[in-house]
Amino acid sequence: METIKKNHLERNTMTRLRKPFALVAMLAAFGAATCSFAAAAQSVKIRVANFPNSFVLPMFYASEKGYFKNEGVDVEIMPYQTGPSVVSAVTSGEADIAWSASIPPIQARANGVPVKFFLTGAQEVPEHPTLWLLATGKSGLKSIADLKGKTVMINANGGGCEISLRTNLAKAGLQWTDVKRLVVPFPQMQAALELGKADAACAIEPFFHSILATPAIGAKVLAAGLLAESNAPVLSNGFFAREDWLKKNADAATRFLRAYAQARKDLEANRDLQNALATKVLGISPELAATVDLIGWTRENNVLEETVKPMIDAMFEAKQIKAEVAPADVVETLPVK
Repeated sequence: METIKKNHLERNTMTRLRKPFALVAMLAAFGAATCSFAAAAQSVKIRVANFPNSFVLPMFYASEKGYFKNEGVDVEIMPYQTGPSVVSAVTSGEADIAWSASIPPIQARANGVPVKFFLTGAQEVPEHPTLWLLATGKSGLKSIADLKGKTVMINANGGGCEISLRTNLAKAGLQWTDVKRLVVPFPQMQAALELGKADAACAIEPFFHSILATPAIGAKVLAAGLLAESNAPVLSNGFFAREDWLKKNADAATRFLRAYAQARKDLEANRDLQNALATKVLGISPELAATVDLIGWTRENNVLEETVKPMIDAMFEAKQIKAEVAPADVVETLPVK
């Protein structure tokens, strides 16, 4: 009898103890559901203008792994073909942000269009170039000085290819008018070179290594880098937006940056992951992916004023812009924790 009473007492005691824990668990579950609902309700859609290249692989990975979703950002990636075209998409409101080489947004800002960089895609130093000028084997070109009177393909007027070609021509004692330019999107350059449409071309990854690996072209590198001469880190490419959009959506831009930075960190730590993603997103072969410097190099995610100044100076010297713009007018620093 005593045993029955004791068991009954223990059951009542445990029941009383469980009730508060059950209530706590129920409140926790309710709180989690509420937070989840709140996060969904606060999700911000960001339309990103982008054109094919390996530097933006972290964006695709962040989307695939749910990093953007975890930050409350709904990213829509919109395909374009050139830097100037994504600048137009942002300034017209067709896109909220865009990825581009550094030149088109700087040029736009110098012409009174209020756009600013807020996230580094890649920086460039001599040991980490992000763009190359190369010639076909049939052209017989051996140096930049040999380009006089020749046809060179660039992906767009006013882009990274133009500043590289301009500064390298000047270094070799040639004028901008000494070469014929042919505007061809990066993905189409390899076929054009094989067909003999041009003597030389400007290329970024993964197109650069694909061209190098094509025996029919027999490519020779004439110069590497956005600028003919630069030792300090230079902003090669990155994400930008209109200044008014950044002021209104600073939190959304910060969340985009955090998700992108996490994805980049994952990819930097795993080369096999980079290769697999490049094969999937860019449609290149595993063999080619393994040879390419896929996501480029950078020291920081925020864009620093000192990394855009060398580009502004070079653009002014090359007469791509009529007046120098202040680096502070081109950069928005986000309060990323």
